[in-house]
Amino acid sequence: MRAHQKWCCCAVIVVLLAGGLYLSQIGQTDSSAKLREMSETLGINVADGVYFDVQDSHGGFHGDGQTFITVSFPDDRTLLEEIRDNADWNPFPLSQNLQIVLYGGYSPDHVNWVPLACRQGEEGVVETLFPTIQEGYYFFCDRCNESTDPSDDTQLLSRPSFNFTLAVFDTHTSTLYYYELDT
Repeated sequence: MRAHQKWCCCAVIVVLLAGGLYLSQIGQTDSSAKLREMSETLGINVADGVYFDVQDSHGGFHGDGQTFITVSFPDDRTLLEEIRDNADWNPFPLSQNLQIVLYGGYSPDHVNWVPLACRQGEEGVVETLFPTIQEGYYFFCDRCNESTDPSDDTQLLSRPSFNFTLAVFDTHTSTLYYYELDT
C-alpha cells in the first residue's frame, strides 16, 4: 500500500471514530438533559436513573402531543426518601380522575373514558402506557391556564383540552413513569 493510501485509510478511520463518539455523546446529552428537566419538574433528583423508554409525539400543531418516559432505578433508597420528603408527591391510591387518565373508566358524571395516557396498539386497540401499579407515589401538575391550583386534579376531566404532567413511582419495581399531555 502506498503512503497516500495509508494516510487516506487512517483519516477515514479517525473521522468514523470521531463521528461515532460524537453521536454517542449526543444521545447521552439528550437523555441527561431530559433527566435534568424531569428532576426540575418533579422536585426530585432522577439523574441516577437508567433512561430506557422514551415516546414523544410533541411537535404537532401548537406543540400538542404526549411524552412518556420510563426510568429505572437500580438503587431507589435515596430517591424514595426524596419522594417521601417532597410535599408535591402523594402516596397511592390515585384519585379517581388520575385513575381514569392512566387506565380509563367511568367518571362521576357516568362518562366512559379510554385512558388518556395511551397509544394505539395492534388492530386499532387502545392500550394504556402505564402498567398496573399497586403501590407507589404520584406527582401531578395541572399546567392548564385555567388551573388555580396545579396540584388539584378535580377539574381535569371537565375541560376541552389537557395540559398536565403526571409521574408515578412504582415502589415494587423501582421504576418511574413520567407522562406529559398537551392538547
